[in-house]
Amino acid sequence: MSSSINFTIDNVAPLIQYTPVGAWVVGSKTADPLASFYSNNGTFSVSSSHGSSATFVFNGTQVFIFGAKRNNHGLYSITLDSVRTIWNGYSATPIFSTLFTSDVLNQGLHTITLTNEADPASPYLDLDFITWSTIVTDGGGQSEMATTNSPKNSVVGGVVCGFLAGVLVIAALIFLTVFLRRRKRKWTEHAAAPGPSIYTIEVFAGTSTKTHLVTSPDGSKAGSINNFIFEPTYKSTGRMKGAPPRLSPTANVPLPSRAVCMVVPGREQDFGPLPPNYQQATESKNAHL
Repeated sequence: MSSSINFTIDNVAPLIQYTPVGAWVVGSKTADPLASFYSNNGTFSVSSSHGSSATFVFNGTQVFIFGAKRNNHGLYSITLDSVRTIWNGYSATPIFSTLFTSDVLNQGLHTITLTNEADPASPYLDLDFITWSTIVTDGGGQSEMATTNSPKNSVVGGVVCGFLAGVLVIAALIFLTVFLRRRKRKWTEHAAAPGPSIYTIEVFAGTSTKTHLVTSPDGSKAGSINNFIFEPTYKSTGRMKGAPPRLSPTANVPLPSRAVCMVVPGREQDFGPLPPNYQQATESKNAHL
C-alpha cells in the first residue's frame, strides 16, 4: 500500500540551480522591511534581471513554488517539463503565498524552471521555497523523491557493480589456468613413468636351435618361444627402462599361464648338463634296445 507525502526545500538549498551566476541575491531584513514575512526566518532569493532563472528537478506527482507578489514585482514564466506558461507577480498589497501550483502528474522525474520576464516598471521576482509531493510505500520503504543527484548515484552504482564483476571474472580465469596447468603436469608425469615388464625373459645360448623359456609374473614357466634374435648372454628381469628389445613376430603372441614346454631337436650338450633322472631314463632305454 502507498501514500503521498510532501517534501520542502528552502531557497538556499543547493538542489536549486540559479542562472546566470550573480543574477540572484539573498534578501535580507536590513535591505527589505518585509523580509520577516518570508519563511525560515525571512530568507528568500530575489532577481531583477530579465532571463534569470531557478531550476529544480524532482521525482513526484505535484510541485508548488512559493514566493511573494508585490507592487515592484512583474511578469514571470513557469516551464514544467517543456510546457511554458506566463504569470503576473504584481500585487498592490503584498501577498506571501504560492506563485505556481501544478496539476497532478505521473509519478516520476520532472523539471520545473522559474524565469524572470523583467517588466521594466516592476522588474523584481523572488523565490521563498519549493514543495513537492511524491508517492512512498508503507512499511518503512524509502520515498522515491529524486533530486539532481539521483542520476549520479545510479552511475556510481553501475560502475561499482561493473568493477566487482570484472574482478570475479579475472579471479575465475586465474583459477582455471592454474588448475589446467597442474592437471596437465600430473598427466605428463604419469605418462612418462616406466611400467613393469609383463614377462621375465631368459635366453640360453647354444650352437644349434635355441629354446627360449618365458616365465609368467607369478614365477611359473609359461612356455617357450623359438628363434629370438638376442646375444647369448643377455638376461632381462625386473622393470624395463626405455624401449623394450626388438623381438621376432612370434614373441608378441600371448602365452597361456600353463603352457607345455616345447622340445626342440638339437644336440643334448647344447642345453648343458642333463638332470640325473633324464640320464638314467636314457641309459635304461638304450639297455633295452
